[in-house]
Amino acid sequence: MRSITWLGRARLWLVVAFTYAYFFSGGDPNQATRFALTEALVERRAPDITPVHYRTIDKGYKNDRFYADKAPGVSLLSVVPFAIMRGADAVFRIDPRSRDTQNAKLYFLSLIFSAAAGVGCVLLLRRLARFLGCSERAAEVTALAYAFGTLAFPFSTVLFGHQFAALLLLGAFVLALEAREKEELESPRTLATLGALWSLSIVVEYPTALLVTAFGTGLLAWTFDRARPLKSLGRTLLWAGVGGAPVLIVHAAFLIWAYGKFALPYVYVSEPYFKAHMSGGILGIGMPSRVATYGTLVGAYRGILFYCPVLALSVAGVGAWIASKRDARPLRVMLPALGLYLLFAFSYYAWDGGGSVGPRHLVPALPYFMLPIAFFADRSRWAMGLTILLGIVSSGIMLAATFVLVQLPQGDPYSMSPLYDLILPTIARGGGAINAQDSFIPFMRADAAFNWGKLFGLSTRASLFVVPMVWLAAYAPDLLRSLRRTPAHA
Repeated sequence: MRSITWLGRARLWLVVAFTYAYFFSGGDPNQATRFALTEALVERRAPDITPVHYRTIDKGYKNDRFYADKAPGVSLLSVVPFAIMRGADAVFRIDPRSRDTQNAKLYFLSLIFSAAAGVGCVLLLRRLARFLGCSERAAEVTALAYAFGTLAFPFSTVLFGHQFAALLLLGAFVLALEAREKEELESPRTLATLGALWSLSIVVEYPTALLVTAFGTGLLAWTFDRARPLKSLGRTLLWAGVGGAPVLIVHAAFLIWAYGKFALPYVYVSEPYFKAHMSGGILGIGMPSRVATYGTLVGAYRGILFYCPVLALSVAGVGAWIASKRDARPLRVMLPALGLYLLFAFSYYAWDGGGSVGPRHLVPALPYFMLPIAFFADRSRWAMGLTILLGIVSSGIMLAATFVLVQLPQGDPYSMSPLYDLILPTIARGGGAINAQDSFIPFMRADAAFNWGKLFGLSTRASLFVVPMVWLAAYAPDLLRSLRRTPAHA
C-alpha cells in the first residue's frame, strides 16, 4: 500500500483543510456578537449592535446602546468579505435576512478566519520543526497531532479569535527564528512585520498580549548589542513600533468611535454574571485557584490533558530537545511565554471558556506545547510509536467533540464529564451536530450545525466516518512504515 500520491506535497494542507471545512459547529453568543458587529459596520456604518442585541448575551451596554464585548479584530477584518457576500446577495437576489443565508455567511467567515488559520498553523508548525532540525517524519506526525488531536481542531470550525491569533503569533515566531538564522532579524522590514503581527494578535484576542510580552522580550534579547545597548534597544522598539502602530491606531480609533473614549469592550459588559466577575481583579484576572489549575490541566470537565492526551509528551519533549544538542535558544523564549499564559489560565474567572471544548483560552499557545513533541518523536522508534498512539487517541476525542458539540455545557468541574456524559452517548445513539444555539434567533432550534456528509444525504453515523476514512487513505501507509523504521535522528 502507498499513500495517495496524487496529493503530493500538498497532502498535509489538503487533508487538514478538508477536515476543518467539513464541519460547521453552528452558532453561539460568542460568534453572534462578532458577526453582529461586522454586520453593523457594513450595513449601518455603526459600531453598536443595538438592533440585533437580542441575539447574544455576550454584549456591553453604554448610553442606551449595546456593543460587542469581544476584541474587535476579527469583526473588523470580516468587513471586506462580509461586504462582498452582501453584494452577492443583491446580484443573485438572495434574501440577506434569511436564516440560511446568514448561517452561510457565518460559515464562510469561519472558513476564512478560523479554518484557514488552523491550516496555516499546521504548516508553520511542520516548517518550524524541520527548521530546528527534526526529521521530516517527526515534523509531519507532530503537525498531524496538532491539527487533529488538540483544540486547534474544534476551534478551526467556529468564528472565535483564538485560532487566528495563534496563526499571527506562530507566523511571527517562525519569521523571527528564520530571520535570525539569515542575520536579517535587525532589518527594519523584519522588525516592522513582527510588530504588525503581534499588534494584530492582541487586537484579535486581548490575552495574547501576555505571549507578545514574552516574545517581544526575547526579540530585544536577540537584537541586543552590548557595544551599543541603547541604540540597539531603541532601534528594535522603533521599527517594531512602526509596524504595530497602524494596527493599534485603528483599534484605538474604533474604541473611541464606539465608546467616546479609549476603553476595552470588557469594561461595559452588561450580562450580570459576566459583569460581576469582570469587575473583580484585572478584568476578571485574579489569583490562581485550585479549581482552575486542576480543571485546566487534568479535569474531565475541561482538562487540556484529558481531552488532548498527546500534550502530556510536551515535558518529555523539552528534555529531548535539550538532549538533542540542537539549538535550544527558542526554549528560552517559549518556556516563559507558556508559563505566563498558564498562569493567566489558572487565574481567570472564566478559565473553562464557558461553553467550550477544553480551556479554549490556551488555543493561541498550543503550537508551542506541540513543538517539543517533534524532538521527542525523533528520539527512537518507541517514542515515535507513543507519539502516534497518543495522537490517534487525542484525534479521536477531538473528532468526536467536533462532530457532536464544540460548545459543551457548563457544570461542576469536579463531577461533570461532557465526554462521557454527552459526547460518547450521543454518538452511540447515532446522533451528531446537536448544537441548539443559534447566532441569529434568540431561541433554540438545533438545526444550525452541520457537516458536509449530512448535507449530501449520508446518515448521521455514516457522516462521522468520512473524515477518519480520509485520514486513513492519506496517511495510514506512511504511519505504518514509520513504526517499522527507526527515525533518522534516533
